Amino acid sequence: MRVLKHIAAEHSLFSNSVEQLTKGVDNKYHLKLVKMNNSKKNAYADISLDKIFHDLFTYTLKIQSASSVNQVLGYFDEEIIKMKIFSEPEIFLISPDSSDCFPLNLGCNSQRSSFVKNIFSEGIIDWIKDQKSPKIIRYSSNGNHNANPLNCLIIPLFNTDKFWGVLSLLTPLKNIIEESIEYKSIITLLGITLNKVQYELQRNELNKTYSDLQTMQSKLSNDFKLAALGELSYRSIEEIASPLQVILSYAEILSNENPEIEESVIETIKKQVMNIRDILNRLSKFTEVDNRTAAIQSCALNNVIKEFKNLIDPTLNGDGYECILDLEENIPPILSNNNMLKQLLINSFSLINPLNKKGGGIIISTRYASETIILSILFTDHIDKVNESEREIGIKLLKNIMAKHEGSFSLNTNVDIGSNLTFNFPLKRKIRK
Repeated sequence: MRVLKHIAAEHSLFSNSVEQLTKGVDNKYHLKLVKMNNSKKNAYADISLDKIFHDLFTYTLKIQSASSVNQVLGYFDEEIIKMKIFSEPEIFLISPDSSDCFPLNLGCNSQRSSFVKNIFSEGIIDWIKDQKSPKIIRYSSNGNHNANPLNCLIIPLFNTDKFWGVLSLLTPLKNIIEESIEYKSIITLLGITLNKVQYELQRNELNKTYSDLQTMQSKLSNDFKLAALGELSYRSIEEIASPLQVILSYAEILSNENPEIEESVIETIKKQVMNIRDILNRLSKFTEVDNRTAAIQSCALNNVIKEFKNLIDPTLNGDGYECILDLEENIPPILSNNNMLKQLLINSFSLINPLNKKGGGIIISTRYASETIILSILFTDHIDKVNESEREIGIKLLKNIMAKHEGSFSLNTNVDIGSNLTFNFPLKRKIRK
């Protein structure tokens, strides 16, 4: 034992100078000096275990109270910053087809996003996924590796053994030890955070699906009403045609029995009756449905467009609208059926709804290029943004119709220019029964 007198010199702790017995490989005990003051401190060296548990409990309560993904990510960012040696956490998700990765945070720094996307395209993230362990990669936000001393820690994320994405953290560390308390703390915080993130994402998807379902049900209800109205109209055509024939017959009788009646009056009656008959014939031809037209067959797109124009012309003209056809002659037929093409045209007009105001114009054109038939419908009106959910459903319906044709659909709309719907029908398709 040493006796310390009243002097100003500093001395090490007694426990640090004590030689302890340690068991060696030869199963004998040897004296060994344990230098406790040389052990490397970490970010939590001065934090008690009680405080760590308390902080985790507090963080869990904050995450559970969060009402959005952005709020969850904000809390996670605050907690990571407290660790001092990590900053700017960003979660990147992998697309379902594993062809791209994108930041979960819409406000993610563009340079960081480009960095992660770049290492994804180079296959580094796939390598990290296969290793199932964190990796530190040299990082520079300017593209100059010597300008920024920070590195980027990439941690793979899995959801029920399925690769979900990565966590990206900036750090001055050059390596990471998975057994360190810092890394274990990140994994613990990450587990709490991801559970809430996945819950919020699923809830958002469910809400969107439910909203789409309600809109689809509303549209389906309207479609049933329109179908019933179409059926009623189709059955009424013959009932209207009979009185028209009676009117024509009585016009002839009046002309024969009353020669004093001017012939122009009788001719006017006959002309108007024939106009009504023409309208009924067009309506009958457009609404006619049978098994032959429902089957996939070669269809002349130009003929369907002309029939559709003849049907809507009276309504368009009454509202001061002009419809112009610019159809390329002798274009090849496409594999479809007339009813499906009519549905496509009707849904296109329903999407734009050009009859909301007086006046305007529509140009319907067809072109043949590169083994593809291109249908373009140009409206002087733009899409009404008020009923946005119905607009999305209308776009989905058009995309579904084009998917059946193995084609594509695009929409461009602008308040000043108008709206342009483009449909591409490929002539070369898979053989279908």
